[in-house]
Amino acid sequence: SYKLPMKKAILVAAFLILPVSVYANTWSTQLVSNLSQYLGVADSASTSITGDMTLMGWYRSTTAKDSDIVSKWTATGNQRSYLLTQACLSVNQIQFAVDQDGTGITQETNNFSYPCSALLSKWEHIAVVYSNSAHTIDLYLNGVLQSRNNTGSVTGVFNGTSELELSSRNGGTGDYFDGQMDEVMVWAQALTQSQIVQYMNCGVPSPN
Repeated sequence: SYKLPMKKAILVAAFLILPVSVYANTWSTQLVSNLSQYLGVADSASTSITGDMTLMGWYRSTTAKDSDIVSKWTATGNQRSYLLTQACLSVNQIQFAVDQDGTGITQETNNFSYPCSALLSKWEHIAVVYSNSAHTIDLYLNGVLQSRNNTGSVTGVFNGTSELELSSRNGGTGDYFDGQMDEVMVWAQALTQSQIVQYMNCGVPSPN
């Protein structure tokens, strides 16, 4: 696998902005799956979110394949925390999972139907909100709620040691994403729908 250099990683208030390398005069990150490219951020207090969280970003997939989008998830040593994927080979879904103890046994998931082939080469905004207090996982596409799931017995997210990755999991050995990503943000809070729409439309806030 090839780990792309991180051009910028900015900690702003309660969230982490994750892209970016410059591609085609934009601030998006180009990822090519057959080159095993991914972005990784070392484990830290900023990425080890154990309660409320929001993941969001713009994604442009160029291949209808199973792909890891955002993960802090390593099966080796039971270091599973959270995982956002695109499942296109059989079910055509966007899927999200949170794990409570890292083992893969005590976890909750949510998904929504996603027509992978029809949306190829189109920019789509995907957001997931995990509320530890409300025990829910909400999934949004372009600011519109697609699915809500009650997390049941899960009472938090495992504080694992795996790195935070874009386009992979398991330390750069997952299902690589083929396409571009932009304005990927990880928040240590459960954003509302109006807040998601605000950042979707207005872009990344300026650093403090």
